[in-house]
Amino acid sequence: MIALNLLDNVLALGIKPVGATVYDGHFRTSLPTEKSAGIQSVGTSVQPNIESILQLKPDLILDTYWGRLNYQQLSQIAPVVAAGDGKKIDWKGWLKTYGAALGKQAKADAMIDKYYQRVAEFRQQMGEKLSQTQVSVVMSWGGYRTYMNKSFSGQILRDIGLPRPPLQDQDKVNENISLELIPRMEGDVIFLAVGGNEPSIVENLLNHPLWSQLKAVDYLQPQKWRVFKFAVSVAMPSGLSLQFTILQPSDRTGGK
Repeated sequence: MIALNLLDNVLALGIKPVGATVYDGHFRTSLPTEKSAGIQSVGTSVQPNIESILQLKPDLILDTYWGRLNYQQLSQIAPVVAAGDGKKIDWKGWLKTYGAALGKQAKADAMIDKYYQRVAEFRQQMGEKLSQTQVSVVMSWGGYRTYMNKSFSGQILRDIGLPRPPLQDQDKVNENISLELIPRMEGDVIFLAVGGNEPSIVENLLNHPLWSQLKAVDYLQPQKWRVFKFAVSVAMPSGLSLQFTILQPSDRTGGK
C-alpha cells in the first residue's frame, strides 16, 4: 500500500505503507521517525513519481482527493481510494475513509471517540475561561498566514468551543498577511506554527515592534507569554497530531 497523503493517518491506524510522498525532502508526519523507517519515497504529494510507485507494486493507493491529474495512471497500477473531493478539509472523514479501506474502521472510530473525550476533558478544565479566551493561529513559513475556521486548527478550536478573534472567525482556511498586518494575529492566546529552512522569517516576526504590542506577548516577562510555538509538520499532516498540541492544560505558558 502507498500513501500519497495523510501518512499520519495510516501509521496511527497501525499500518506501515511501502511508500509515501515527501514534503521538503521529509515524510509529512509528526510521529516518531522510527514509525516511518523503511518507507520508500515516491515523490511529492503534488507530483508523485509514477515509476517509483510501479517499482513498489502496491496493492492499494490512498489519497485525499479524486481530482488528481494522473489518477488514470495511478488506477492502472492499483485500486485508488480517495478520502475527499479536494474542496474542503475534513480530517475526521478522511480518517474514517482510510480506516475503512485498511480494515481498521473500528480503530479509526475509537481514535475519533478519544478525541471527543479529550475535548470534553479540556472544556471542563477550562471552565468559565473557555468562552473568554480568543485563540489566534498563525503560521510562519515562507511568509505569514492566519488560520480560519475551515483549517485543521479552526475545526478543532470550534469543536472545543474556544472563540476566535473576529478577523479569524471566517469560513475559509487561511489568509496571507504581511508584517505590517501583525495586529491581525491578535488573540488572548497565539499558536504559532513554525517551519521551513529560513529562520529569519520567524525571527523577523518575533523581533518586529508590532509583535511586542500583542496582548499575548509580554516582553518584560517572557515566561508569561501566551504564545505556543510548534512545528509546521504537526499542523499539516492530517489534523491528528495538531489536536494534541491544542488540547494542552489551560495554564500552559511559553515563550520564544
